[in-house]
Amino acid sequence: MENQKLLEIETAALAAIEKAITVAELNDVRNEYLSKKSELSQMSSLIGKLPTPEEKKEFGNALNVTRNKITSALEEKLTALQAEELNK
Repeated sequence: MENQKLLEIETAALAAIEKAITVAELNDVRNEYLSKKSELSQMSSLIGKLPTPEEKKEFGNALNVTRNKITSALEEKLTALQAEELNK
């Protein structure tokens, strides 16, 4: 169930990143999905509630992969938007 939620967050974040057309909008997306109060960060607290060390490790890894995918997409989009603004 947690992995399904991570996939939903990742899909929504990547769609929001793709939609952003300004650096300000992209920063809003970053705040929504990567801030300390984001749903993704709140899911970190679930790790301690999992019953086995293997499940904790697996979920922690999945959480990090999701966070890294979102971060990479944000950085790529930021680079593209900055280059676009320079060419105006």
